[in-house]
Amino acid sequence: PTDLSGTISVSSPIFCFGGTGSITISTNGGTSGFTGFTYSLNGGAPQINNSTFTAPGNQFNTITIEDANSCTFSDSIFLSEPAAITFNSDVSSESIYNGFGVSCNGLSDGEIAFSNIVGGTIPFTFSIDNGSTFLPDSVFGNLSAGTYDLQLLDDNSCTASTIQLTITEPQVFTANAVEGSSISCYGLS
Repeated sequence: PTDLSGTISVSSPIFCFGGTGSITISTNGGTSGFTGFTYSLNGGAPQINNSTFTAPGNQFNTITIEDANSCTFSDSIFLSEPAAITFNSDVSSESIYNGFGVSCNGLSDGEIAFSNIVGGTIPFTFSIDNGSTFLPDSVFGNLSAGTYDLQLLDDNSCTASTIQLTITEPQVFTANAVEGSSISCYGLS
């Protein structure tokens, strides 16, 4: 029989941080025998006649082929993984309203802005309702006081870790009138 060999390749890359991809090895030569070839990933349990594996990223992965004569061949490939997406955000209206997110109690004039996005694939979409609704604008205005769960989605549907921001509001303005001494007639004190 001809020497057993193979060529390993990435059949499905990893698009998001923390994801997995697929790698495949094509088999050349060797003796398949009655049961065919066995394949194992990184020294794990062998599988018969299945040369594709789901594999973790940011490491070298090795597939080993074994034929019917117990001859083996191994090949390795580095499966890259993108970096995690990170971003900053702030209640940008706090700089306008003396540290509060809205100008007056009960109003809806607050603003949240996303900034300094690192990683991911453009274009990005943005959410302030924990990913229920994504919009293309990185600034959200006309917001009332409350807590917002910010999320970012890239072109590969990868998400960043959720950031929670709270828009604060000032206390309700109250004034107490104090009655002084009464003036009984015009011109009198």
